[in-house]
Amino acid sequence: MNQLKQRLIDNLPHAHRAKYVNWCLQRSTREARRWLTRFGQISVLIDNSTLRYARTHETVSVKQPLNWPPGSQPSEIFVLCRAPKIFGPEHRNINENIPYLPGIAYLARIGTLKLMTSRELKSEQNHHPIGAVQGHMGWFDYWIFEGIDIESIDGYEAHNFDLEFFRKNPTINRVIYSTEKDPLNIHPENMKKMNERISQSTDPLYRGLMKLLPKKSNFDAWNIRTAETYGLFCFLTMDFKLCDAIEQNKNKEPIASLRSKVMTPAEFGRHIGLSPIDPLVCELAEEDGLKSSARLRKLRLST
Repeated sequence: MNQLKQRLIDNLPHAHRAKYVNWCLQRSTREARRWLTRFGQISVLIDNSTLRYARTHETVSVKQPLNWPPGSQPSEIFVLCRAPKIFGPEHRNINENIPYLPGIAYLARIGTLKLMTSRELKSEQNHHPIGAVQGHMGWFDYWIFEGIDIESIDGYEAHNFDLEFFRKNPTINRVIYSTEKDPLNIHPENMKKMNERISQSTDPLYRGLMKLLPKKSNFDAWNIRTAETYGLFCFLTMDFKLCDAIEQNKNKEPIASLRSKVMTPAEFGRHIGLSPIDPLVCELAEEDGLKSSARLRKLRLST
């Protein structure tokens, strides 16, 4: 967004900013909603990589001048603010795909699109920082998929918590940060167990995909198999290496016969008629004014 447009939006009352964001989203999804009206609700399996890139704003710390009490020696304090995440021109694939995420999230909120996860995708999240795929690595972060219920297509991995577990993990005196990986040690050796579980599968589709994809793509092959087995529209991913491997082998079986395609947000968006929208626009409708990125711009202008 250019600076003049940004200033006009920042000065709009909150109610009008929310209306502006809603108008942008409706315009972005107009053709897609028509397409989905003809075909009905569709479901997609969303990859954790896509969820990670949906965190469009992060928490930053900036210095703010402080002169208190009056007449005392001026000093500085650190203030937490929200700042947009900017990817340089070298990240062309990322910059091309992120603008389609707001429209996808909007379609999910109005119920014409269903975002799904799976048991193994949920399991993968356990060996990443808690907030990496839940949009909150910091207090002021903004996540495009906030509030959307993403259900598992094949259930969840259940855990038994006995008294011994709670004795070793006193949660009352423990602070769990969203940057920690499995802070309570609920999922020990999670990666190893997940790889063993998948590699032991005799599913013919999974085995066929493994013959075409790189050696370390067993988890990707399983996700594609999951989308196909449960009849989902596609596997929505921002793993561009996987997409390249699929493209190189698109005429070989079993990839050629897949009904559930492997698609990036841009490919999926263009397929259903979505128009890209600046992802930095959406957070303008933030209800909490203290979290708005406009506060950061005002702080910087005042210093």
